[in-house]
Amino acid sequence: MIFWDTERQYDGGNLQYSINAGSTWQNVGFNSINTNCKSANWFNAPNITNLNGLASPTTGWSGSTVPTNGSCLGGNGSGQWVTASYCLSNLAGESEVFFRFTFCSGTSCNNYDGIAIDSFSISNLPEPSLSFDYVCETNDRVRFTANGGDCPTIQSWNFGDPASPNNTSSSFTDVHTFSSPGTYTVTFTLDEPCIGNLIAKRTIYIPDLSAEVFPLTCNSSDDGAIQLTVSPYPNLLLTWNTSPMQTGVSLSNLPVGNYQVTLSADSTCTLVESFEVLVNGDGGPNPALPLDVLFCGGDVIALNPGDFDTYLWSTGSTTNTLMISDTGWYSVTVTDLSGCTGTDSVFIRERCFTGMFVPSSFSPNDDGINDFFRSYSGDVYEYSLTIFNLYGQELFVSNHPEQGWDGTHENEVCQNGIYTWQIKYQGPDLKRRTVRGVLSLFR
Repeated sequence: MIFWDTERQYDGGNLQYSINAGSTWQNVGFNSINTNCKSANWFNAPNITNLNGLASPTTGWSGSTVPTNGSCLGGNGSGQWVTASYCLSNLAGESEVFFRFTFCSGTSCNNYDGIAIDSFSISNLPEPSLSFDYVCETNDRVRFTANGGDCPTIQSWNFGDPASPNNTSSSFTDVHTFSSPGTYTVTFTLDEPCIGNLIAKRTIYIPDLSAEVFPLTCNSSDDGAIQLTVSPYPNLLLTWNTSPMQTGVSLSNLPVGNYQVTLSADSTCTLVESFEVLVNGDGGPNPALPLDVLFCGGDVIALNPGDFDTYLWSTGSTTNTLMISDTGWYSVTVTDLSGCTGTDSVFIRERCFTGMFVPSSFSPNDDGINDFFRSYSGDVYEYSLTIFNLYGQELFVSNHPEQGWDGTHENEVCQNGIYTWQIKYQGPDLKRRTVRGVLSLFR
């Protein structure tokens, strides 16, 4: 506790220390006021004239509450008892320290109270608390915020991530994106005046997981699975978006679908990953029966769905080919070597094929009558029409019954005369046929 009332600049005093039993003395503090938050009401005068010979530099307390009067300088007095404090970190560890107060005054302008000292003490500063919080913005991007300290001058982060070009920072709040999954020791250091470095550390886990997804064996099975590999974390919890919710590193007996897992743990950023369970390959055998078959009484039609391990027809037959001679629905269930099944069906309807009519001549003279040579028939499949001249040269090809020949070849008009034709097709009875003939072209 101190009170000062002196002529400003000329008179005043200060506090000094000695570590050699009084042989030499040094000022406690400098000529700056309140150099940090640990100091208060310390030396307010940078140069007290009459301290010369007692102190170097001549800093200390000087001033009065009365204004300047003539040659007597006023102002800067304490006006009351105040608590003056200063950090003595430079004396830490000394075995013996002497303290003294100095005071000086001239021979004039002395109508002041002077300097009074009371309640002098030396004590340890309480160490302020220091900690930091973090919030995961993503599974690898983390926002850190420091808490504590009284009046820090320098602060720094070390995120324990040397592979990152931004491993350090010098702000109270910062965001760091970790270079890879792993375990990181994050350190926040605070330079606290009079105390030194305060350090807070926390371990942060950036999670990682890999997965093996097992597809379904067949379309008809629910034997898909997901197996996770996860780095160990304290109080690890894995939750799946299944109904009911499941936990753990694996799921089994899964149908086709999308599955999501959430990883959470102590000091770990939450990680969410999604996986899709599909069917292996084409999901099993795909028997291929004809889409539509026309049947005429007295015919026998062979149905063969392809090569598989076993067959079961709707008639009860287990042969690979079913011979039928009647209309109706027919279906087959086949099984492959993996035990997967597939089904297909066909409806056999009655309709006798009456053959194909091919004209013997046409007249491509653009009169709108008989300008194209073509065939006429019922339903046919795999149709092709080819026109030849008498030398066997191919002049025209059509793969559709309604597309006929206009009597030209490579944009040149063909002459009147005799030509030959060939038609290949498959009728509704699934029989393949080839017919040939001649035609007359005249204009």
